[in-house]
Amino acid sequence: MTEENKKRVLKLCRQAIIAKLTTEPSAMYLQLKQQACAELSTFEGAFVTLKSGKDKNLRGCIGQVISEVPLFHLLYYLAQQSAFADPRFAPVSLAEIKSLSIEVSILTVPKLIDSYKQIRLGIDGIILSCGQKRALFLPQVASQMNWDLKTTLSHLSLKAGLASHGYLNPKCRFETFEAEVFGDAL
Repeated sequence: MTEENKKRVLKLCRQAIIAKLTTEPSAMYLQLKQQACAELSTFEGAFVTLKSGKDKNLRGCIGQVISEVPLFHLLYYLAQQSAFADPRFAPVSLAEIKSLSIEVSILTVPKLIDSYKQIRLGIDGIILSCGQKRALFLPQVASQMNWDLKTTLSHLSLKAGLASHGYLNPKCRFETFEAEVFGDAL
């Protein structure tokens, strides 16, 4: 993604949050809708992560692995969902907007791998599926947490509602994807 479009995306996400709080329409969203920018009209999965404060504590993170809408529309929606619908956090307030940093991850299509041993930490995002249980980590999670593969998979198993060693179950399957990650305060 071009640097100009990265800036547009970050502005779009911030405006999406403000629009929900103030009912003011997002000028960037309306502009992208009218201009049909090719790079922002693709049908890729994405995540929007919000962090707050000096320590950049997680404040919200919502995503969609596969999209049925253009990227700019998906990102607008995900920014609002991250700010107001992540069940782990209270909704973002207008007073918080200035202290929020926004990180966007644009995803490649996930691909099934034969074994968790094929996962490249720091490069691959991971989707663990075991029966009806499923969890996902973005590629940057393991690096940010300084986890090795076993620790990453243990946390991913717990996130999926499995025991920490659940990833060893032969019925579990793994998919990986890559992400272009950028933000306004990385």
